[in-house]
Amino acid sequence: MKITSISFLYGEERIILKSSRSGLFRVPVRPNSRYSKKEGVTYKNMTAREVIEISLVRDGDPVLTFVNGEKFRVFQGGDSSYMLSESDGLIKKHDDFFKKSRQNSDFTSWFDENSWYDGDW
Repeated sequence: MKITSISFLYGEERIILKSSRSGLFRVPVRPNSRYSKKEGVTYKNMTAREVIEISLVRDGDPVLTFVNGEKFRVFQGGDSSYMLSESDGLIKKHDDFFKKSRQNSDFTSWFDENSWYDGDW
């Protein structure tokens, strides 16, 4: 089953991270350096497993939402010390499926070396 979103509590609000077509989740992150010239928030594409491993998400009672609308809690009773084996398997299945999908859609595999145009543009 494809995970369409991962939601978690942050303060009094439930934050929703939606899955892209490539199965990755766009997560807001802060710049690594306080001397960074970039202001504001930057984003990083992460797998479902990487998202669940973020302490802020893990401690925020994460819930997986699937294509069919079914919702599934990642941790039993919101206790982040015990991940349900079923949710672990569903996360692994999602990440493995899209990992294969991303590898198969590699741009370089669409062309062979002899197909490049070498003439004048």
